[in-house]
Formats: sequence, structure tokens, C-alpha cells
Amino acid sequence: MKLDITQIKDTFQSGIDLENERVHIAAKHAGLHEDTLAAMDQNSDGVLDRAELHSLKLLLDTADADDEGIDLGYNADGKVGGDTVLWHGLAESIRDPRERILAVARTALQDPRLEEGYKGQERMLSHNTIHKGERVGDLIETRFENTYKCNLFVGDALWRAGFEVPLTRGDGWTHISSAEAWLKSPIFKTISAEDVQPGDIVVIDDLTTRGSGGAHIEIVTEINGKDVVAIGSRWTENGVFEDADRLYEFRDATRVESGGYQVGDQEFRFLRHRDMETPQAQLRI
Repeated sequence: MKLDITQIKDTFQSGIDLENERVHIAAKHAGLHEDTLAAMDQNSDGVLDRAELHSLKLLLDTADADDEGIDLGYNADGKVGGDTVLWHGLAESIRDPRERILAVARTALQDPRLEEGYKGQERMLSHNTIHKGERVGDLIETRFENTYKCNLFVGDALWRAGFEVPLTRGDGWTHISSAEAWLKSPIFKTISAEDVQPGDIVVIDDLTTRGSGGAHIEIVTEINGKDVVAIGSRWTENGVFEDADRLYEFRDATRVESGGYQVGDQEFRFLRHRDMETPQAQLRI
């Protein structure tokens, strides 16, 4: 997938923290010297802001000699290019915690390896150590065929952005909890639709199919009155991947005892991470 300057500016709105270790790790894996990034910080404030992103595009264009421009995913030799490595590392280093979550989610959606992850042909994009796989004999099987769905996508985005995520453990395995389990997790608090902000979580619980697999989870990207836009990984019944922002309307919603909103046979709950107000406490550096 080719990326242009507009997508770069949309992804890195609040600036990239050049002191964050994630940037240096990504630059090293991409084969870049640390001074290369520092040289683009024209005002020496430690942040690569929107006015300096044109230089970043030129750097990304040349970070991978095997293709032209910023082309996410695998190269012809089956290896991940330097531009892809740097792109994800930069997203993890955005200073604002809410924008960092959104950037990590969007960079994952832009990467064609996401669909391969769903098919079980690719490890988690983040190489998240949480995903230890199912135990098969003496081995740990890490191919999550048909399981890299909404909870893993949102969980990976939060984890890569530096936040704790709800976990479910078994004999030899650890997974990010299913969407409906997030509703009961002490990691989050339920908030009103009026208070929701980009980077918060929306859980859509199907009231007709309560239980495991009965809910869907996404990351809020935009609020417009009583309309909420969110993104998450979703596959249709025929296996087609959808990555477009989805609009949820709450004009006729009824507030219920749980603190959520009922619209027909669905209940919407907005969750905020308990560490959202202390961003430096949870940022992995």
C-alpha cells in the first residue's frame, strides 16, 4: 500500500516524540542512524511536528531500497521493508496518548499483513508478547486462524500505545480477552456519550446473543453530536476484510442501567482506560 504526505500528516497530527525509545528501536531496525531523525527536528524541540513531516516522507521513501515510495508490508524477497518498520515505530512514539492509539490502529489497518494475520498466515503485527498461543503437545501454536478479530486488533493497538489490556489465561496460553469481557474489566470505566473522545473504546453488545462472541469492539475516532465514528478489524461472513470508519448513531438511543445506550437489539457502552489521564505512566519507553 503506497502512502502519501496527506496520510502521513493525518496519522501524525500531534507530532512524534524523538526522545521516545520506540523511535530509536524502529530507526535501528530500518537501518537508519539516530542523527538522521534528529536532523529533521529543525527547531530542536524534540518533537517532529506537522511542519517537519515532508522531511519524514523523504526519509520513509528511501528507507527501503527494494521498492519505490512508502509501501507497507512484505517486499518481493518476503522480508518486511525498512519503511514499514519505521512507519509502525513512529506511530508508537506520538506524544499525545489519544492520537497515539489512533495512529497505531491506522498504521495497522494500512498494513496488508493485517489480513494475513486474520488468515493465520502472519504473527500479530506488533509481535505482542501477550499472544503466547495455544499449547499443542510440547509446542506453542501461534497461528490464530480466524481469530485476529476486533478484540485482538483493539487490544494490540492499546498495548502498542503503552496501555494495559484485559487478559484471559489458560493452560499454557494467554489471550487478550473477548470484547464482552472488556465491559467487566476494572481497567476501564464506563463514560457517557457526551464525554467520549477519540481514543476511547466502544463496545457493541448484541442483546440477542449474550455470551462469548456476542459483542464487537472498536476505537472511537470522531464524535459529531450524537454520531460516533469508530474503527476496528471486522471481516464479513464471506471473509472480506473491512477497514473503513463506521458511523454509529445515538439520536434515538435509550440510556440503560449499565451506563450504556440501547438501540434496538444492541447496547453500546463507551469505555475509557483508567490510565488515560496519566499518559506518561503507561507509555512504554
